[in-house]
Amino acid sequence: MLMLNFFVLIKKNRSARHFFVFVTLFFSGMWCSKTIHPLWFEYNHSLDYFGFSYTAMAIAGSLSFLTGMIVDKFGTAWTLRIGTLLYSIALLLRVFADSFSLSIVSGIVGGLGASTVLVSLRPWIISWSSEKERPVALSINQTSNNLGTSIGVIIAGFGISALGNLKTGYPIFLIVSSVLVLLSVLFVPKIKGTNTSKSKDDTEKKIKYRDLLKEKKLLSVGVIIFGVLSGLVVSMLNPYLPLILKDLGLPLHLISILMTILTILRIVVNPFIGSKVNNKNKIVYFALSEICIAICLLLLLIPFSPYLVMLIVIIRSILISISVLSEELMQISMFSAKLVGIFFGLAQTAFFVGDALGGTIAGWIYNNAGTNIVIVVTASLTVLNSCFYPIFYKLINKNKVREIDEVNTNAVSL
Repeated sequence: MLMLNFFVLIKKNRSARHFFVFVTLFFSGMWCSKTIHPLWFEYNHSLDYFGFSYTAMAIAGSLSFLTGMIVDKFGTAWTLRIGTLLYSIALLLRVFADSFSLSIVSGIVGGLGASTVLVSLRPWIISWSSEKERPVALSINQTSNNLGTSIGVIIAGFGISALGNLKTGYPIFLIVSSVLVLLSVLFVPKIKGTNTSKSKDDTEKKIKYRDLLKEKKLLSVGVIIFGVLSGLVVSMLNPYLPLILKDLGLPLHLISILMTILTILRIVVNPFIGSKVNNKNKIVYFALSEICIAICLLLLLIPFSPYLVMLIVIIRSILISISVLSEELMQISMFSAKLVGIFFGLAQTAFFVGDALGGTIAGWIYNNAGTNIVIVVTASLTVLNSCFYPIFYKLINKNKVREIDEVNTNAVSL
């Protein structure tokens, strides 16, 4: 019955189907290219160019708060098409591994394109789903994202193996990844609420974003702080997970099996979670899942058998899916529908900052203090998030209720 809601929404809602196909194609192309990109540059003895390209992409991606403004100004459909086109061009430019300048251009264009698409996905979800359908809609996003990731990695791995020629295989499948991303643009419909024509309300549209961020200072500061915190938690553990599992005693073949299970699990579990979590209990689900994630991390400090360690990591993965969905529901509830782009963009920028910091900090801790300290620090940050994010959400909602009451009072007095 739980899975039914997921498939019923896709079956009855044409926009949901378009969204599912778009995200699957886009992430298939992204991960096909991500898999091949470093291998191709290494093959051409230009890993230094890859590093510069990756840095340029990260810097451009951190400008998500600006792309969020563009989404609010020009509309979701327009920005999705432009972002997809830019990212497709960037993936195509990765073929030229021997050019420093094209590597930098590819990174900048790719960062701008990807951040534009990722910021635009949330307003698109809001446009085709009702408040009641939103948990399932968000699970569609997560499921198609994970499905696309798996397809992209499989295409890259099996495709190049089938060709048996790295010199031609790498460029061919970099081009294939670009085409997959470009094909996704065919599934962007005319999205309701993205019309940018002039109207009497243009004065409201021309609001200065600097003034807006000052007016909504609590929301802006909170989005930045918790975005950075979220990035820290993710990047302190996930990139180092295979190394940590190895230190915990898992042999390489079990690590490979576990990573495969986690990929498949994310695809299968998200439809169930989207049908279970709803707007009424999102705070409880978020807090409990975050606390349980921290407990799972701390359990890894105990010298269990490899199979029990695998079970703990699998349970943690399921809990992360619940936490992510609950957090997205809270974000959508907090952000004004007219200004959802700028705040999701701000959140994404903050996440990238935390992501960069977390990877660096975790690497230093891992080398100097060991696996156990990385786990303890990550668990501690997760507990902080479980306590303070719900408080932040309630404060924002109180302010929103107060603003609505003031508007109603003024209307009555008139």
